[in-house]
Amino acid sequence: MIRTRSSAVIRNAATIFICIAVIGPYSWARSRGEQRVNQKTDNLIEKEILQIANDIFTAIKGKDTKKLDQILADDFVYRNPIEGERSRAEFLAIIDSLPVKIVSVWSEDMKVNVYGDVAVMTGTQKAKIQNKEGKEEISATAFVDVFVKRQGKWKLVLAYSMDLPAEK
Repeated sequence: MIRTRSSAVIRNAATIFICIAVIGPYSWARSRGEQRVNQKTDNLIEKEILQIANDIFTAIKGKDTKKLDQILADDFVYRNPIEGERSRAEFLAIIDSLPVKIVSVWSEDMKVNVYGDVAVMTGTQKAKIQNKEGKEEISATAFVDVFVKRQGKWKLVLAYSMDLPAEK
């Protein structure tokens, strides 16, 4: 009987070892595969958000509030430490009534982080503007934009910005 129990214990141990040897790497590879799938998905989302950011820049440059209207969520909020909080309607009105000509808008350092159905984009928005006298200036604004996926579309729900010192 001792021998039988030993044989059973050895067989059980061997079975467990085989399961660990076979399932362990499979489980690890599966989790690595999920990480790769998540990374690919995040990369696709990042590209989509960066395209939306470019659309926002183009819309701001052209004072195209209809295009911005499609990008902003109904509950969109704009915040700035000096100007305070603006509603979606107030933000669109500000863009529509900008008293300067926007020559170009761009960013050199945008970064997107994805958290499921939320994407956070940070960066510095720069704009070359021309005032009424024709003088051109470059302004820079640090920003954080928060996008949420709603009904299959990414919508901008929060934009926070802070003006940086003017470039000379």
